[in-house]
Amino acid sequence: MNLSLTPEIEQRIADQLNPGHDQSTHEVILAALELLDQRQQ
Repeated sequence: MNLSLTPEIEQRIADQLNPGHDQSTHEVILAALELLDQRQQ
C-alpha cells in the first residue's frame, strides 16, 4: 500500500523518530493505529 502524507503528518512522524522515541516509521504508525483501536472501543 502506498500512502500520500501531508508535510505536517510527515513531520509528526519524523518527530517521533528522534532519539528516545519509536525506532521506525512502522512502529510509529502501528502505535497510532493501536491508539485509534482503543479509542473506538
